[in-house]
Amino acid sequence: MDLPKIFAIDFEGNGREGILEIGAICLADGELRDPVGNFCSRSREPGIFLSRRKIPLGRTADGLPLDDFLGRLRAMRCAGILAAHHAPTEDALLRRHCPSPGLVPDWTSPGQSVGGWGPWLDSRLAAKKIWPRLGSYGLGKILRWLGMADRWRELGSQLCPADRRAPHCALYDAIGCALVLDCCLRETGIGPVDLLQLVAGERQRQFLGIL
Repeated sequence: MDLPKIFAIDFEGNGREGILEIGAICLADGELRDPVGNFCSRSREPGIFLSRRKIPLGRTADGLPLDDFLGRLRAMRCAGILAAHHAPTEDALLRRHCPSPGLVPDWTSPGQSVGGWGPWLDSRLAAKKIWPRLGSYGLGKILRWLGMADRWRELGSQLCPADRRAPHCALYDAIGCALVLDCCLRETGIGPVDLLQLVAGERQRQFLGIL
Protein backbone atom coordinates (compact mmCIF):
# COMPACT_ATOMS: atom_id res chain seq x y z
CA MET A 1 0.00 0.00 0.00
CA ASP A 2 1.31 3.45 -0.91
CA LEU A 3 2.00 5.92 1.87
CA PRO A 4 -1.24 7.86 2.42
CA LYS A 5 -1.51 11.59 2.03
CA ILE A 6 -3.03 13.79 4.72
CA PHE A 7 -5.99 16.00 3.84
CA ALA A 8 -6.53 18.78 6.37
CA ILE A 9 -10.23 19.70 6.40
CA ASP A 10 -12.14 22.56 8.00
CA PHE A 11 -15.87 23.28 7.89
CA GLU A 12 -17.58 26.49 8.91
CA GLY A 13 -21.19 25.95 9.88
CA ASN A 14 -23.48 24.78 12.64
CA GLY A 15 -26.11 22.21 13.46
CA ARG A 16 -28.96 24.33 12.13
CA GLU A 17 -27.56 25.49 8.81
CA GLY A 18 -25.12 22.64 8.24
CA ILE A 19 -21.88 23.14 6.34
CA LEU A 20 -21.61 26.66 4.92
CA GLU A 21 -17.95 26.73 3.93
CA ILE A 22 -15.39 24.04 3.11
CA GLY A 23 -11.63 24.30 3.26
CA ALA A 24 -9.18 21.52 2.46
CA ILE A 25 -5.52 21.15 1.60
CA CYS A 26 -3.27 18.15 0.97
CA LEU A 27 -0.09 17.51 2.94
CA ALA A 28 2.23 15.10 1.13
CA ASP A 29 6.01 14.73 1.38
CA GLY A 30 6.24 17.89 3.45
CA GLU A 31 4.45 20.02 0.85
CA LEU A 32 1.04 21.68 0.94
CA ARG A 33 -0.85 21.38 -2.32
CA ASP A 34 -4.27 21.31 -4.00
CA PRO A 35 -6.11 23.88 -1.84
CA VAL A 36 -9.91 23.87 -1.88
CA GLY A 37 -11.94 26.74 -0.48
CA ASN A 38 -15.62 27.30 -1.32
CA PHE A 39 -18.94 28.29 0.14
CA CYS A 40 -21.77 25.77 0.07
CA SER A 41 -25.30 26.68 -0.99
CA ARG A 42 -27.05 25.23 2.04
CA SER A 43 -28.65 28.27 3.70
CA ARG A 44 -32.43 28.15 4.20
CA GLU A 45 -33.08 31.81 4.92
CA PRO A 46 -31.47 35.23 4.39
CA GLY A 47 -29.57 37.01 7.10
CA ILE A 48 -26.32 36.53 8.94
CA PHE A 49 -24.80 33.31 10.20
CA LEU A 50 -23.16 34.34 13.46
CA SER A 51 -19.97 32.61 14.43
CA ARG A 52 -16.54 33.84 15.36
CA ARG A 53 -16.35 34.79 11.70
CA LYS A 54 -19.55 36.31 10.30
CA ILE A 55 -20.64 34.77 7.02
CA PRO A 56 -23.43 36.60 5.16
CA LEU A 57 -25.76 33.82 4.09
CA GLY A 58 -26.11 35.58 0.75
CA ARG A 59 -22.55 34.48 0.02
CA THR A 60 -23.57 30.85 0.27
CA ALA A 61 -26.33 31.32 -2.32
CA ASP A 62 -23.64 31.52 -5.00
CA GLY A 63 -21.76 28.53 -3.62
CA LEU A 64 -21.80 25.03 -4.99
CA PRO A 65 -24.20 22.43 -3.60
CA LEU A 66 -22.67 20.35 -0.85
CA ASP A 67 -23.26 17.21 -2.92
CA ASP A 68 -20.72 18.55 -5.43
CA PHE A 69 -18.07 18.41 -2.72
CA LEU A 70 -18.91 14.98 -1.33
CA GLY A 71 -17.32 13.21 -4.29
CA ARG A 72 -14.13 15.21 -3.78
CA LEU A 73 -14.12 14.44 -0.06
CA ARG A 74 -14.57 10.75 -0.79
CA ALA A 75 -11.66 10.88 -3.27
CA MET A 76 -9.55 12.48 -0.53
CA ARG A 77 -10.52 9.74 1.92
CA CYS A 78 -9.59 7.08 -0.65
CA ALA A 79 -6.18 8.68 -1.21
CA GLY A 80 -5.33 9.36 2.39
CA ILE A 81 -6.25 10.31 5.93
CA LEU A 82 -8.69 13.10 6.76
CA ALA A 83 -7.45 15.50 9.43
CA ALA A 84 -8.85 18.45 11.36
CA HIS A 85 -8.11 20.57 14.41
CA HIS A 86 -10.56 19.15 16.97
CA ALA A 87 -11.82 16.60 14.47
CA PRO A 88 -15.11 15.61 16.21
CA THR A 89 -16.64 18.84 14.89
CA GLU A 90 -15.81 18.11 11.25
CA ASP A 91 -16.71 14.44 11.64
CA ALA A 92 -20.15 15.22 13.08
CA LEU A 93 -20.99 17.80 10.41
CA LEU A 94 -19.86 15.53 7.59
CA ARG A 95 -21.69 12.45 8.87
CA ARG A 96 -24.84 14.52 9.30
CA HIS A 97 -24.94 14.99 5.53
CA CYS A 98 -23.23 11.77 4.43
CA PRO A 99 -22.95 9.04 7.07
CA SER A 100 -20.51 6.94 5.05
CA PRO A 101 -18.16 7.41 2.09
CA GLY A 102 -18.69 3.78 1.10
CA LEU A 103 -15.83 1.31 1.28
CA VAL A 104 -12.50 3.12 1.56
CA PRO A 105 -8.99 1.97 2.52
CA ASP A 106 -8.25 1.20 6.15
CA TRP A 107 -4.83 2.83 6.30
CA THR A 108 -4.01 1.17 9.61
CA SER A 109 -4.66 -2.34 8.20
CA PRO A 110 -3.10 -2.78 4.73
CA GLY A 111 -5.43 -4.45 2.25
CA GLN A 112 -8.52 -3.92 4.40
CA SER A 113 -11.47 -1.58 3.82
CA VAL A 114 -13.77 0.31 6.15
CA GLY A 115 -17.02 2.20 5.66
CA GLY A 116 -16.30 5.35 7.65
CA TRP A 117 -14.75 8.77 7.12
CA GLY A 118 -12.39 8.18 10.02
CA PRO A 119 -10.34 7.55 11.94
CA TRP A 120 -9.50 11.25 11.74
CA LEU A 121 -6.05 12.63 12.45
CA ASP A 122 -6.67 15.36 15.04
CA SER A 123 -3.95 18.02 14.96
CA ARG A 124 -4.99 19.30 18.39
CA LEU A 125 -4.53 15.88 19.99
CA ALA A 126 -1.32 15.28 18.05
CA ALA A 127 0.17 18.51 19.37
CA LYS A 128 -1.00 17.69 22.89
CA LYS A 129 0.65 14.27 22.71
CA ILE A 130 3.96 15.54 21.29
CA TRP A 131 4.20 18.80 23.30
CA PRO A 132 2.29 17.95 26.49
CA ARG A 133 3.31 21.04 28.46
CA LEU A 134 2.12 23.66 26.03
CA GLY A 135 -0.98 24.40 28.10
CA SER A 136 -3.32 25.78 25.45
CA TYR A 137 -3.92 23.98 22.18
CA GLY A 138 -5.87 26.47 20.12
CA LEU A 139 -4.69 26.50 16.52
CA GLY A 140 -3.25 30.01 16.63
CA LYS A 141 -1.50 29.41 19.96
CA ILE A 142 0.18 26.25 18.71
CA LEU A 143 1.38 27.86 15.49
CA ARG A 144 2.78 30.87 17.35
CA TRP A 145 4.63 28.55 19.74
CA LEU A 146 6.02 26.58 16.79
CA GLY A 147 7.18 29.78 15.12
CA MET A 148 4.84 29.14 12.17
CA ALA A 149 2.43 32.07 12.54
CA ASP A 150 4.12 34.10 9.79
CA ARG A 151 4.13 31.07 7.48
CA TRP A 152 0.41 30.60 8.15
CA ARG A 153 -0.31 34.20 7.20
CA GLU A 154 1.94 33.94 4.14
CA LEU A 155 0.18 30.83 2.83
CA GLY A 156 -3.19 32.36 3.65
CA SER A 157 -2.40 35.42 1.56
CA GLN A 158 -1.32 33.19 -1.33
CA LEU A 159 -4.13 30.64 -1.26
CA CYS A 160 -7.21 32.16 0.39
CA PRO A 161 -9.70 34.75 -0.97
CA ALA A 162 -8.95 38.28 0.21
CA ASP A 163 -11.84 38.34 2.68
CA ARG A 164 -11.16 34.84 4.07
CA ARG A 165 -7.60 35.19 5.36
CA ALA A 166 -8.19 34.92 9.08
CA PRO A 167 -8.84 32.31 11.76
CA HIS A 168 -12.28 30.67 11.57
CA CYS A 169 -12.27 30.89 7.78
CA ALA A 170 -12.36 27.37 6.37
CA LEU A 171 -9.34 27.18 4.05
CA TYR A 172 -7.24 29.36 6.33
CA ASP A 173 -7.84 27.02 9.26
CA ALA A 174 -7.25 23.94 7.10
CA ILE A 175 -3.84 25.38 6.19
CA GLY A 176 -3.10 25.94 9.87
CA CYS A 177 -4.06 22.35 10.69
CA ALA A 178 -1.76 21.04 7.94
CA LEU A 179 1.15 23.14 9.24
CA VAL A 180 0.72 21.74 12.75
CA LEU A 181 0.67 18.19 11.43
CA ASP A 182 3.74 18.80 9.27
CA CYS A 183 5.58 19.99 12.40
CA CYS A 184 4.37 16.89 14.27
CA LEU A 185 5.71 14.60 11.55
CA ARG A 186 9.06 16.41 11.48
CA GLU A 187 9.36 16.42 15.27
CA THR A 188 8.67 12.71 15.65
CA GLY A 189 10.23 11.42 12.42
CA ILE A 190 7.29 9.06 11.93
CA GLY A 191 4.88 8.67 9.01
CA PRO A 192 1.19 9.60 8.67
CA VAL A 193 -0.14 6.18 9.71
CA ASP A 194 2.05 6.03 12.81
CA LEU A 195 0.97 9.55 13.76
CA LEU A 196 -2.66 8.54 13.23
CA GLN A 197 -2.24 5.56 15.54
CA LEU A 198 -0.49 7.73 18.13
CA VAL A 199 -3.41 10.15 18.13
CA ALA A 200 -5.99 7.35 18.11
CA GLY A 201 -4.45 6.09 21.33
CA GLU A 202 -4.74 9.58 22.80
CA ARG A 203 -8.41 9.74 21.77
CA GLN A 204 -9.08 6.39 23.47
CA ARG A 205 -7.47 7.65 26.67
CA GLN A 206 -9.72 10.72 26.48
CA PHE A 207 -12.86 8.58 26.09
CA LEU A 208 -11.82 6.50 29.09
CA GLY A 209 -11.49 9.62 31.20
CA ILE A 210 -7.75 9.26 31.71
CA LEU A 211 -7.06 12.73 30.33
